[in-house]
Amino acid sequence: MEATIQSLIVKERASDDKLQGVREELINSSQDCDPKAGEKAAELCSIWEDCLRDSSWHPFKIVMGKEGNYVNMIKEDDEKLKGLKDEFGDELYEAVATALTEKNEYNPSGGYLISEPWNYEERRKASLKEVVSCILKHWEKPKQKRNRRLVVLR
Repeated sequence: MEATIQSLIVKERASDDKLQGVREELINSSQDCDPKAGEKAAELCSIWEDCLRDSSWHPFKIVMGKEGNYVNMIKEDDEKLKGLKDEFGDELYEAVATALTEKNEYNPSGGYLISEPWNYEERRKASLKEVVSCILKHWEKPKQKRNRRLVVLR
């Protein structure tokens, strides 16, 4: 029975790895669906992505939750986050705090970040259906052009 359980765990991990690979491809190929950011926004994103990847930065405190369990909460007195809030306001602060919380939820050891497809209009994670729909829309446009003229592939 233990060998069967171990075999199932290995198969589950392999399936999960495949799904993560497909998910990353969908996210990478759907980058055209995202609105283009300005130069300053791209710079800020890069700086905060580096902060989020820094495993030594852990702006959390552990507090007792309502159900009597321990919960990780963002420290209000963290210098980086205070500076972000003071300079750029609540919206960017909330975005970074959400990213930190999700990073801690997905991988509490702080190892890696996971990209998420995002529905910018509704300000939430995009569903797989939405990502595929977006990719198909962009895929159909070049397909239509191929009927009219020769497309040079590199």
